[in-house]
Amino acid sequence: MQDGLCRDNGSNCTDDTWPEHLKLTGFTYQELENFDYDREIDMAARPAAWWIEWLGRQGYSRQPYEYLASILSRQGYKDKAEDILYAGKNRELENTPFPASIKLWLERVLIGYGYRIIGMRWCGLPDS
Repeated sequence: MQDGLCRDNGSNCTDDTWPEHLKLTGFTYQELENFDYDREIDMAARPAAWWIEWLGRQGYSRQPYEYLASILSRQGYKDKAEDILYAGKNRELENTPFPASIKLWLERVLIGYGYRIIGMRWCGLPDS
């Protein structure tokens, strides 16, 4: 698979070669690495925004978000994994009809879905 990134961070870049729509549900992998001839590149180091955009190319399914987050967390990118899970919950909220979306909206506002606990600060309680 080619992802259209620059080789060796040089000027030999291609446009984004991923299709506009992907089907990632059920897609599994063990590691996030790329090989540029004899050099190994850590794909997990890419910014969370890149992964969120990549996951956004399919219809919503929770599995790809949770799977990617588990891989990133296992490779030591806990904050990035939480960003992926948060984005997945936002996609779920976007795809949940009213009135079922009320619960998700409250989870987002009050506890950041459990990934960004901001509501606790509003109550004067510690974040932990």
